[in-house]
Amino acid sequence: MRNLTILEQMRWSIYKAGGPWIEFEHIPLHDDKTFQLLQSGDTLGIFQLESVGMQQVLRDIRPTHFLDIVAVNALYRPGPMEFIPIYARRKAGKEHVAMPHPILAPILQETFGVIVYQEQIIQIASVLAGFTMGQADLLRRAVSKKNRQILEEQRAVFVNGALKQGYEQSVAQDVYELIVRFADYGFPKSHAVAYSMISYQMAYLKAHFPHSFYAALLSNATGNIDKIMQLVQEAKDKRIPFYPPSLKNSTKYFTVENQGIRYSLSGIKGVPHTFIDKVNALQQTNPEAFNNLFDLAVALSAQHFKPKVMESLIYAGALDYLEKDRAVLIKTVDAAGKHAELLRPTEDIDIATATAYSFGKPKYLEAVAMSQKEKLMHERESLGFYISAHPVTEERQNWQDINCTCYELKQTRDGTYVKMVGMIDDVKKIRTKKGEQMAFVQLQDEYGTVSITLFPQVFQLVQDLLIEDELLFIEGVLERRFGKPQIKVKHAKTMKK
Repeated sequence: MRNLTILEQMRWSIYKAGGPWIEFEHIPLHDDKTFQLLQSGDTLGIFQLESVGMQQVLRDIRPTHFLDIVAVNALYRPGPMEFIPIYARRKAGKEHVAMPHPILAPILQETFGVIVYQEQIIQIASVLAGFTMGQADLLRRAVSKKNRQILEEQRAVFVNGALKQGYEQSVAQDVYELIVRFADYGFPKSHAVAYSMISYQMAYLKAHFPHSFYAALLSNATGNIDKIMQLVQEAKDKRIPFYPPSLKNSTKYFTVENQGIRYSLSGIKGVPHTFIDKVNALQQTNPEAFNNLFDLAVALSAQHFKPKVMESLIYAGALDYLEKDRAVLIKTVDAAGKHAELLRPTEDIDIATATAYSFGKPKYLEAVAMSQKEKLMHERESLGFYISAHPVTEERQNWQDINCTCYELKQTRDGTYVKMVGMIDDVKKIRTKKGEQMAFVQLQDEYGTVSITLFPQVFQLVQDLLIEDELLFIEGVLERRFGKPQIKVKHAKTMKK
């Protein structure tokens, strides 16, 4: 239900951004762009297909037909997972498709001779053993409920039925053994098809309307910083620009704007939904109030214009459109709040008139400009990560021999000697069997995060540098583990050189 809601949100986002109104029932099921996305495992955010394991399965099977997605959804679970390599090899023509009996070819052809669905059990029992549909369904129920007693009771009935149909006893017994084995993982095709339709529709929208795809998923990930970071980084990898939150333009949702995505107000820590509702209402009824911090304070009233909320917004960059330094805005918040308290416009006097009655509008207070480092630090505190810039971007310019970022790592071959800079995001120290210390470190830049390994010899030299948020230069050998790049560090030093 949640994913159906997200699909609906994507449809409206596409339409509001000037795109077509998507009729889901008319989405083509043989869309090349969609299958290219699936074959590459680019399925983050896609229902049922976004786990790392599932992404690898899609890269192995390389689906070319909707029924491949159905089979993947049915196979990717404990038990049938062992048949995924067989399915992949047979689909690729690397292994002969062996049928238990030629008569079963029409039933098992679409799954390359592998029993995948409960519905195939019904068809096999009907064709091979002469079961009526009612009898076959009783067998299917026993399979679905893993009822071993009924399965054993039905063995003789199945074999005798096959003998009456003219099939050899060995064939009947072998096929029934497959059915019993299938009972460990049986999955209804009807269920898999319904799931896969949602999967395919989401994949289609991701392939053709990525801005709206990410905007809808980000809106639903509010409060989950890890998920938001994951989605934002992937979108940035695809060169989709992100615009910081804006009190003047943002809503409670992530929205598509100027071929990019506008950050939502809901994603800012410490900003209540009642405040956002009030702001969105003002955007419609009194947009001029957003052009000045003092008018904004009056329009919002003391009920909503609270120092802590406003500071969170300022630190997140939501008032940058006023073209005032964030330090100036922070220092002026209290003065704006007092200004609003003095005026308190009634229903009979609008804000403009009330302001005209005052002894002149107050001015912004002076303050020392906020440094870029402090600005980014507060931005991360308010949003959970950097959105307008990243400390690594600026620092990278001070180094001449850097040859990689987290973005390039994805296209770089194993064994390449890489040199890069990043910010330490997490440090996990362990001891080897010999009792020596080493560490696994998450190194972050503006394009993503990579795991780096510091073995004891290197660790001893840099252990004092391994501090969260410290900028680090590393060089080492790239390798992949479970499909993800990681670096075995040979040398490291801080950005202070």
